[in-house]
Amino acid sequence: PQAPSGRLDPVAALAEVARSFRGLLLVDEAYVDFVDPALGHDSLTLVRTLPNVLLLRTMSKGYSLAGLRFAYGIGAPDLIAPMLT
Repeated sequence: PQAPSGRLDPVAALAEVARSFRGLLLVDEAYVDFVDPALGHDSLTLVRTLPNVLLLRTMSKGYSLAGLRFAYGIGAPDLIAPMLT
């Protein structure tokens, strides 16, 4: 779900935005651990197929690790590489 709306947008809708957008699409998945598995919501397919998508996730919500402030990003290697230098 997306904060602050709390809406779970379909992966197909996010893919359409990424395909029509010339910049970087940043998808905040802070609450993805609370999505019902029966919905089959898998946004990792966006990263595998679209080079301009970056997923941000955190361990603070779903894993009760708020004190650690641990988060990570998932994206195409060409997108991540400049951030590592």
